Amino acid sequence: MSASKIEIRTSPIQGNGVFATAFIPKGETVHIMNGREVGWLKCLFLILTKQIHIDMPFQISSKSYILLNNLSISINHSCEPCCAVSGKNQIVARRDIAAGEEISYDYSTTVLPSIFTKSWLMECRCGQKNCRKEVRNAAFMPDEQLKNYLQNNELPDFIRDYCLKKYPKAK
Repeated sequence: MSASKIEIRTSPIQGNGVFATAFIPKGETVHIMNGREVGWLKCLFLILTKQIHIDMPFQISSKSYILLNNLSISINHSCEPCCAVSGKNQIVARRDIAAGEEISYDYSTTVLPSIFTKSWLMECRCGQKNCRKEVRNAAFMPDEQLKNYLQNNELPDFIRDYCLKKYPKAK
Protein backbone atom coordinates (compact mmCIF):
# COMPACT_ATOMS: atom_id res chain seq x y z
CA MET A 1 0.00 0.00 0.00
CA SER A 2 1.13 3.56 -0.77
CA ALA A 3 0.34 5.26 2.55
CA SER A 4 3.78 6.84 2.59
CA LYS A 5 3.31 7.92 -1.04
CA ILE A 6 0.40 10.34 -0.46
CA GLU A 7 -0.16 13.58 1.42
CA ILE A 8 -2.77 16.31 1.81
CA ARG A 9 -2.16 19.60 -0.04
CA THR A 10 -4.24 22.48 -1.37
CA SER A 11 -6.14 21.31 -4.45
CA PRO A 12 -7.06 23.13 -7.65
CA ILE A 13 -10.25 21.02 -7.71
CA GLN A 14 -11.56 22.08 -4.31
CA GLY A 15 -10.12 22.84 -0.87
CA ASN A 16 -7.70 20.16 0.16
CA GLY A 17 -6.78 17.19 -1.96
CA VAL A 18 -4.54 14.15 -1.70
CA PHE A 19 -1.41 14.06 -3.86
CA ALA A 20 1.14 11.41 -4.78
CA THR A 21 4.56 12.10 -3.27
CA ALA A 22 6.16 9.36 -5.37
CA PHE A 23 5.34 7.29 -8.46
CA ILE A 24 2.41 4.89 -7.92
CA PRO A 25 2.08 2.07 -10.48
CA LYS A 26 -1.23 0.98 -12.00
CA GLY A 27 -3.01 -1.57 -9.79
CA GLU A 28 -1.31 -0.53 -6.55
CA THR A 29 -3.46 0.16 -3.50
CA VAL A 30 -3.14 3.88 -2.88
CA HIS A 31 -5.23 4.14 0.29
CA ILE A 32 -7.79 2.34 2.43
CA MET A 33 -10.72 4.63 3.22
CA ASN A 34 -10.84 4.89 7.01
CA GLY A 35 -13.18 6.27 9.63
CA ARG A 36 -16.07 5.23 11.82
CA GLU A 37 -18.49 2.73 10.28
CA VAL A 38 -22.20 3.42 10.81
CA GLY A 39 -25.45 1.91 9.57
CA TRP A 40 -27.74 3.75 7.17
CA LEU A 41 -30.19 4.74 9.91
CA LYS A 42 -27.46 6.34 12.05
CA CYS A 43 -26.06 8.01 8.93
CA LEU A 44 -29.48 9.41 8.02
CA PHE A 45 -29.95 10.67 11.61
CA LEU A 46 -26.56 12.44 11.54
CA ILE A 47 -27.43 14.12 8.22
CA LEU A 48 -30.94 15.16 9.30
CA THR A 49 -29.65 16.60 12.59
CA LYS A 50 -26.90 18.42 10.65
CA GLN A 51 -24.12 16.69 12.58
CA ILE A 52 -22.57 15.75 9.23
CA HIS A 53 -23.04 17.08 5.70
CA ILE A 54 -24.78 14.84 3.15
CA ASP A 55 -21.57 14.68 1.07
CA MET A 56 -19.48 13.30 3.96
CA PRO A 57 -20.46 9.64 4.38
CA PHE A 58 -18.69 7.10 2.17
CA GLN A 59 -21.05 4.25 1.25
CA ILE A 60 -19.51 0.78 1.62
CA SER A 61 -22.62 -1.41 1.24
CA SER A 62 -26.33 -1.03 0.68
CA LYS A 63 -26.76 -0.42 4.42
CA SER A 64 -23.50 0.95 5.80
CA TYR A 65 -21.22 3.96 5.52
CA ILE A 66 -17.88 5.22 6.77
CA LEU A 67 -17.64 8.66 8.37
CA LEU A 68 -14.25 9.41 6.85
CA ASN A 69 -11.09 10.55 8.62
CA ASN A 70 -9.26 13.67 7.40
CA LEU A 71 -7.01 11.98 4.83
CA SER A 72 -9.81 9.87 3.37
CA ILE A 73 -12.28 12.75 3.06
CA SER A 74 -9.64 14.88 1.34
CA ILE A 75 -9.57 12.69 -1.79
CA ASN A 76 -11.46 14.65 -4.45
CA HIS A 77 -13.84 13.55 -7.18
CA SER A 78 -12.97 13.52 -10.86
CA CYS A 79 -15.02 12.47 -13.87
CA GLU A 80 -11.75 11.09 -15.28
CA PRO A 81 -10.10 9.74 -12.11
CA CYS A 82 -6.67 8.21 -11.71
CA CYS A 83 -8.03 5.82 -9.06
CA ALA A 84 -11.06 3.65 -8.45
CA VAL A 85 -12.70 2.12 -5.41
CA SER A 86 -12.35 -1.64 -5.25
CA GLY A 87 -13.69 -4.20 -2.78
CA LYS A 88 -15.18 -2.48 0.23
CA ASN A 89 -13.05 0.64 0.70
CA GLN A 90 -9.79 0.23 -1.19
CA ILE A 91 -8.53 3.06 -3.45
CA VAL A 92 -6.54 1.52 -6.32
CA ALA A 93 -4.56 3.20 -9.12
CA ARG A 94 -6.39 2.85 -12.47
CA ARG A 95 -3.22 3.86 -14.27
CA ASP A 96 0.33 4.91 -13.40
CA ILE A 97 0.29 8.03 -11.21
CA ALA A 98 3.18 10.50 -11.30
CA ALA A 99 4.64 12.14 -8.21
CA GLY A 100 2.79 15.41 -7.62
CA GLU A 101 -0.43 14.25 -9.30
CA GLU A 102 -3.71 14.62 -7.42
CA ILE A 103 -5.38 11.38 -6.34
CA SER A 104 -9.06 11.22 -7.35
CA TYR A 105 -11.89 8.76 -7.80
CA ASP A 106 -15.41 9.01 -9.22
CA TYR A 107 -17.73 9.69 -6.26
CA SER A 108 -20.72 8.40 -8.24
CA THR A 109 -19.24 4.90 -8.12
CA THR A 110 -19.81 4.81 -4.36
CA VAL A 111 -23.43 5.98 -4.20
CA LEU A 112 -26.06 3.29 -4.68
CA PRO A 113 -29.32 4.45 -6.26
CA SER A 114 -32.04 4.60 -3.60
CA ILE A 115 -34.89 6.75 -2.37
CA PHE A 116 -32.36 8.55 -0.14
CA THR A 117 -29.84 9.29 -2.91
CA LYS A 118 -32.31 10.01 -5.73
CA SER A 119 -32.04 13.77 -5.25
CA TRP A 120 -28.42 13.88 -4.05
CA LEU A 121 -26.48 16.25 -6.28
CA MET A 122 -23.02 17.78 -6.02
CA GLU A 123 -21.47 20.32 -8.39
CA CYS A 124 -18.41 18.90 -10.14
CA ARG A 125 -15.30 21.04 -10.35
CA CYS A 126 -12.87 18.48 -11.76
CA GLY A 127 -12.21 20.44 -14.95
CA GLN A 128 -11.74 17.32 -17.09
CA LYS A 129 -12.76 17.47 -20.77
CA ASN A 130 -15.45 14.83 -20.14
CA CYS A 131 -16.71 16.50 -16.92
CA ARG A 132 -20.34 15.64 -16.20
CA LYS A 133 -20.76 19.02 -14.38
CA GLU A 134 -22.57 17.27 -11.53
CA VAL A 135 -22.04 14.23 -9.35
CA ARG A 136 -25.03 12.00 -8.58
CA ASN A 137 -25.64 8.37 -7.71
CA ALA A 138 -24.48 5.53 -9.97
CA ALA A 139 -27.77 5.43 -11.90
CA PHE A 140 -27.03 8.87 -13.37
CA MET A 141 -23.62 7.93 -14.76
CA PRO A 142 -23.34 7.52 -18.54
CA ASP A 143 -23.93 3.86 -19.41
CA GLU A 144 -20.63 3.50 -21.26
CA GLN A 145 -18.64 4.88 -18.34
CA LEU A 146 -20.40 2.58 -15.86
CA LYS A 147 -19.83 -0.43 -18.16
CA ASN A 148 -16.16 0.53 -18.48
CA TYR A 149 -15.73 0.64 -14.69
CA LEU A 150 -17.52 -2.71 -14.44
CA GLN A 151 -15.44 -4.40 -17.14
CA ASN A 152 -12.19 -3.13 -15.57
CA ASN A 153 -13.19 -4.22 -12.04
CA GLU A 154 -13.10 -0.58 -10.89
CA LEU A 155 -16.19 -0.54 -8.68
CA PRO A 156 -16.84 -1.29 -5.03
CA ASP A 157 -18.49 -4.68 -4.50
CA PHE A 158 -22.00 -3.37 -3.75
CA ILE A 159 -22.05 -1.11 -6.84
CA ARG A 160 -20.60 -3.92 -8.97
CA ASP A 161 -23.52 -6.13 -7.88
CA TYR A 162 -25.99 -3.35 -8.83
CA CYS A 163 -24.33 -2.95 -12.26
CA LEU A 164 -24.31 -6.69 -12.97
CA LYS A 165 -28.10 -6.64 -12.53
CA LYS A 166 -28.39 -3.60 -14.81
CA TYR A 167 -25.84 -4.86 -17.40
CA PRO A 168 -25.74 -8.67 -17.07
CA LYS A 169 -23.71 -9.08 -20.29
CA ALA A 170 -21.14 -6.40 -19.42
CA LYS A 171 -18.88 -8.70 -17.40
